[in-house]
Amino acid sequence: MVWIDNEGAQSHRLTTPLAHVICTPRKFRDDFGANHVRYDGYHELAYLHPKRFTPNPDSLREHGVNPEEPFFLVRFRQWSALHDVGQNGFSHDAKRDLVSFLSDHGNVYVTSESPLPAEFAEYQLPVPPHLVHDLLAFADLYVGDSATMATEAAVIGTPAVRAQSFAGADDMTNFLELAEYGLLYSTADDRDAVEKSKSLVRDADRETFEHRRERLIEDKIDVTGYATELLVRSGRGQRPDRFGQGVHNKG
Repeated sequence: MVWIDNEGAQSHRLTTPLAHVICTPRKFRDDFGANHVRYDGYHELAYLHPKRFTPNPDSLREHGVNPEEPFFLVRFRQWSALHDVGQNGFSHDAKRDLVSFLSDHGNVYVTSESPLPAEFAEYQLPVPPHLVHDLLAFADLYVGDSATMATEAAVIGTPAVRAQSFAGADDMTNFLELAEYGLLYSTADDRDAVEKSKSLVRDADRETFEHRRERLIEDKIDVTGYATELLVRSGRGQRPDRFGQGVHNKG
C-alpha cells in the first residue's frame, strides 16, 4: 500500500506497479487503475485532524513562547533534493525583507533545513522539533517555501503563504484545493509572497481562517481512521474496488 499526493513524480513509476493499493486525495490528477482508491483528505490530516491533534499552549510557554502574543513562523528549504533541481523558493533578499517586516509586528521564529545565516540567528526556532505543530497552530502567520508545512498550516487554520517556483495553474491539486478554501496562498514569485504576507499581517482576521478551517474539516475525513480500515480490509484479502472511496468517518 502506498500513499501519494504529488502528481507527476517519476518515482511513482517504480512504486505503483508493485503496490496492492494506491491511495491518493480525491482530486489527484493521475489515474493508477484498478488498485487506485481516493479519499477526501490529505496526508497531513492523518496527524493534524482534530481527532488526532490538539495544540497545547503550555508546551510553548515551557520554552519561552507566549501563545497570546503575536508571532510568526517562517520555514526555509535547502532545495538540494533530486526533485528540486532547477526549482527555488525565497531569495536571500526576500528572506531579509520578510523577516525584517515580521519582526516589527511580533516575534519571528525561523526553521531552516540549511544553517541559518548569522543575521537570522536570533530568530532560531525556540521549541524542539516535536512541538513545531503546537507552534504552528498558535502562529498568526506561516510563510515559507516548504510544501508540507504550508499544507500543515492550512489544515490547522493558520494563515499560510507558500513561495515555490513550480506554483501556478499546474500546481499540485492539494494546493489548488486549499487555495479554494481560502486557507493557503501559493505563488512562484518570492516578492509576491512577501507582499502577500505583509497584507495578511495588516488585515487578516484569524476568526475568518478558523471558519474556513471548520468548513474544510466538515468536508474531509479522519485519514488515520480510513488508513486503518484500508489496512484491515487489505489484510483480509478484499479487493481495492470494495474499499470505498474515503467519504466516511468525517468530522
